[in-house]
Formats: sequence, C-alpha cells, structure tokens
Amino acid sequence: MTRQRGLAYSHLAFPTGHPDRAGYHTGLVIIGRNSSDFENNTRWKELKASIKRATKQEVLAAAQEEERRKQMARQVLEMTGKGKEWDVRGKYSIKLPAIEKGWNVSDLTMEIFTEKRSGTPQMFAKFNFLILKGVMRFERQKDLTAKKDKKPDSSRKRKRELNSEDEDEYNRDRRSPTPDEFYLSPVTLPSKQHCTWTYRWRGEETGEGEIQARSEHNAYSITFLDPRGTKIKGTFGSEYFSDDEFTGVKIRPGRDSSIDISDEWAEGNEASYDRRCRGRWH
Repeated sequence: MTRQRGLAYSHLAFPTGHPDRAGYHTGLVIIGRNSSDFENNTRWKELKASIKRATKQEVLAAAQEEERRKQMARQVLEMTGKGKEWDVRGKYSIKLPAIEKGWNVSDLTMEIFTEKRSGTPQMFAKFNFLILKGVMRFERQKDLTAKKDKKPDSSRKRKRELNSEDEDEYNRDRRSPTPDEFYLSPVTLPSKQHCTWTYRWRGEETGEGEIQARSEHNAYSITFLDPRGTKIKGTFGSEYFSDDEFTGVKIRPGRDSSIDISDEWAEGNEASYDRRCRGRWH
C-alpha cells in the first residue's frame, strides 16, 4: 500500500489466465482513505485470494511446460542415434529475425525428411515461415562431389537440370529429373565432420500464393550443431528481405515423409508461376 496526498492506494497485477485480465487491463488500482479500507473491503479480499490462486496455477503450468520441453528434448536426443551420423529428421522451431520483426509473427517451423529414390538417399525439408512456405532440398557435400563425379562442366549440367522443369510446362505427371546434386552419396546424413550443408528452396508467399519462381538460383546453408544435430543455424533469403541468419531447435522426432518431394519441387518452378499468372489475367 502507498500513501499520497492524504489517500492510500494499492495495485494488484492480474497474472496470465486470471478471469479479470483482458486486453490492456492487466491489473487493478484501489484508492482509499487508509489501509483499513482495503482490509475491510470484501471485493479486495476476493481479488487478492483469486490472484494468489491464479499465480500458483501460472507457476505450476510454467513448471509443467518446462518439464514437458525437457522430456521432449531428451526423447529427441535419444532418437538421433549413436553412430557417427546424426538422424536430423524431425520438426524444428525456427527463429528468423527478418520475418519475425518485419511482419510481427512467430511460430516459424521446418521439418526435415530423408528418403531413398532409385536406391540413393535424399534429404529435404518442408518449411512454414508464415509469410513464405515451401520446400528445401539439400545438396551433396561439395568436397566429395568432385571425387565422386570427376566430370567437367558440372555447373552447366546442374543449370540444365534445374531449368529442364521449366521447358515442359505441361508435364503430364508434373515431375522432372532430380538434379544430381540432390542425391546424397557417399555422405547421407550430417555429422561432426559434415555438419554444414548447402540447400536450395522453392515455395510461395502465403498471401496471394505467388510462386517465388527464381528462389532456387540462390544457394543457402544450414549447419547442424551439437548435441547431435538437435540445434541448427543457417541463412535464408527471399525477394522480400535480404539474406538473414536463423537458428532452430528440434522439437519433435522424425517421421516418414508426408510429401512427395518431386511433386512439391515441380510445383515451384517457373512454368507453374507462368500458369498461375495466366490464370489471374484471364
């Protein structure tokens, strides 16, 4: 209680979840002649008691949530395996300042998958950054590419393969040849030795669904960190903001792929962009 100019007043703050907390109303101030006005006020007593109960419930809920997060972190870590390679499949909570501060949003996520196509592993991700969503495809480790291929003009070959999807815009099964760099061999998963991976992405903005037709032309990176790839950091950029760094924490163990990466990748090519544009014009 505080006294000022002959009057006494006291402030009670409503904790989160209190029924009287709404919008900007986060507390209550009562003014009286002296302390007895508060002590003898039934409403004041009821408020103090309800706030005490709500505070205990808030503290308990916070403790339970923290324990749940710790249990999930232990489960996630246990499922990353014990070999040299890390099982990085799973869902990650992402912090990307360029989006979170620029658009005042949160809860960005990314989920990483692995699968074998034609007997060769691939690693890819599905991301939802709220203003942008799409897929990422990880490339084979660069220091091993030359040793494995020993082929000249690999960059020209990649460019032809990336653009081949745009040449046949009415591809019946909406698929295209997977560029060779997306086949991960001999290194198929991150590890301490191979913790940084290059990726390219395709996707669309979530407002009008406009495809980011040329996003794949820029290569970005993700570094998987200890313990065993359950934390990540990387770079991401788009036409809406400059390249920015992001961080992430694994919040859910891996599962089987929920998407067909070939179809998803084909949906993000320049031919699809042109078709959508024509659909808006006609």
